[in-house]
Amino acid sequence: MEKRWIRAAVCQLGAESPDPGENLDRAEALVREAARGMPDLDLILLPECVDFLARSPEEALAQAQPIPGPYTMRMSRLARELRVNLVPGSITERTESGKVRNTTVWIDREGEILGRYSKMHLFDALNYRESDHVQAGDEICLLDTDIGRVGIQICYDCRFPELAFASLEAYCVNVSSLAPLCGMKYINGQNTVTYFSAVFYN
Repeated sequence: MEKRWIRAAVCQLGAESPDPGENLDRAEALVREAARGMPDLDLILLPECVDFLARSPEEALAQAQPIPGPYTMRMSRLARELRVNLVPGSITERTESGKVRNTTVWIDREGEILGRYSKMHLFDALNYRESDHVQAGDEICLLDTDIGRVGIQICYDCRFPELAFASLEAYCVNVSSLAPLCGMKYINGQNTVTYFSAVFYN
């Protein structure tokens, strides 16, 4: 069994502006800060819904982006410039169904989108129905990267073990839950970067 260390950074920020362009500027600035703080990073991760938080289904549809689109194309250029694998958080993806998808991508060090994942398990609980305006994904995402084989989840997906079981041969990355696992707390209005090392076994 092969063992290797990876060096990663988790960037925590909220989509504080209703303008996706402003949130993209803030996300890029935090990714650059992470790269400056630890040379030779293998991976940088951002949180769920990093582009903006819609106040209504109509606003979500109006602001949704295609993939590739403005957000992912800019993050692709950034990953290529910094020579780092980048999971740039999830964004509101445009679909043809009349709903949006909660989707993230894996961008490699060359700036190529290796794969995408749309949240499969939507949060229909506690008097909230995400499925009213979000279309669930229907495919797991397993990717061969330069740090190993990885699987991707988003937020509520972690409550459903069958998705993790499908990724048993891979390292699993959950876009929204890495921050608390790393002991990081998000304080409204404060953007933070937390670094960690991990051992990957192949």
